[in-house]
Amino acid sequence: MSVYRNSVESFVNVIESDLISSKDLAELEELVSQLPEEDEEISKAIENWLKPESRSQIQQAYEDRLEALIDASDIDIDKSLGLAGSQSRTPSNQPSPVSKVLLLNAIRRRRRKSTSSSTSSAKP
Repeated sequence: MSVYRNSVESFVNVIESDLISSKDLAELEELVSQLPEEDEEISKAIENWLKPESRSQIQQAYEDRLEALIDASDIDIDKSLGLAGSQSRTPSNQPSPVSKVLLLNAIRRRRRKSTSSSTSSAKP
């Protein structure tokens, strides 16, 4: 898995936690929907989004998860190998939409979960 894909995977893990507010999730969905599909660009956008001091707790969780993912990896993280050493079907000169889709799906699941939680807690 590439360094940039590790970044995306770690951030998906953070999104699935309860650290990001509904307001920030909406902002993230807008941001991610406008990003290109290249893992490197997505990774840079994630790191820029995490920069404000108000997101320091989210940034720390992201860095912790990224470090754990890298430490747990038993392959060279600079190579883009898949399960059992398989190669991507996407040609190397074309972006893979997987990271963007992963992020959007995680954001939308969390937003639905937040909405259903607030709806069910508001019922008498």
